[in-house]
Amino acid sequence: MKENRKTDALPQPERYVRRTEEIQSAEPAGSGGSMKKMRHMRRLTAALLIFSVAWTGIFFLGGCSGISGKPVRTQGEGTPAVVDVTGEMETEFLDVGKADCIVIQTSSQTAVIDTGYDDTLDDVTEYLDSEGIKKIDHLFLTHFDKDHVGGASGLVENYEIGTVYQPDYSADEEDSKHYRRYEEALHEKDIHPVTVKEALGIVMDDVVFTVYPPEKLEYDKDKDNNRSLVIAADHGSVRMLFAGDAEKERIEEIMTQIADLDFDLLKVPHHGRMEKNSEEFFEAVSPEYAVICAEEEGKEDAAEEETVEALQKAGAEVFVTGSGDITCRSDGEELTVTQEQSGR
Repeated sequence: MKENRKTDALPQPERYVRRTEEIQSAEPAGSGGSMKKMRHMRRLTAALLIFSVAWTGIFFLGGCSGISGKPVRTQGEGTPAVVDVTGEMETEFLDVGKADCIVIQTSSQTAVIDTGYDDTLDDVTEYLDSEGIKKIDHLFLTHFDKDHVGGASGLVENYEIGTVYQPDYSADEEDSKHYRRYEEALHEKDIHPVTVKEALGIVMDDVVFTVYPPEKLEYDKDKDNNRSLVIAADHGSVRMLFAGDAEKERIEEIMTQIADLDFDLLKVPHHGRMEKNSEEFFEAVSPEYAVICAEEEGKEDAAEEETVEALQKAGAEVFVTGSGDITCRSDGEELTVTQEQSGR
């Protein structure tokens, strides 16, 4: 990872930023510390409790093709494992329009969640190359819409790929050219993706990913979006949730699939589209930061204002990728988020 590569976040429109004084005024009088410190104290207490009880489960990444890993402690289904923090985690939300592409780096490995459009592939490869990344150890595709899988074939063709994770359905049923290109690239490189059918834990250095698959194969509406994989990343006491393009039915599932929904950062589902249960979901997650992968305010593909307001009401500082790449740095205890001006 390159150090000090980003500048401080640029000023954003009032509706997108929950100001510091508002956060301070929301703290209980005489609390003796910020809400952020209280959150980390709760998590530290929970982590210590793990060591006072017997292990309730072990998962080992060895049964699936292409996966190697190590056993880690878990607290049961839906609860992340605990590993010692040994370095920093850097997460970059790339400005690729109304599309998702997220790059996560640790001391020695790289993960990518979704790949943007095919015509934003150059933006993705430019970032990867600037970071000196030659191998993507873990490539997660939350679902097969073109704004998530569009650049996948290019990444598979041009970078060494460790393991690919995908949901349990085929976009062939919709005659998706982007999906076909992705499948052809996998075949050419003899890569066999892991189809996630049940909750899966993955350790990448000192980061623990937990991948939650959809509970159904068919949904009443927007079946592709609702079949999104949802990914939690735990780095010490810092927690991030990447919610794909989940819509109402899938959001309902998330709120029962994940035992502890308290996250520091939320990648907002479906580019900031407001659902009937979005407000309930935001309150449950209670993120300090929220990232919406969409265009900036005033453009056609901007985030819905109602969504931004609901996130702010839940206590989140909201960032939108259309205003520029967003950099999140974690040392396992504290998370900082900055944004640089868009070059698009």
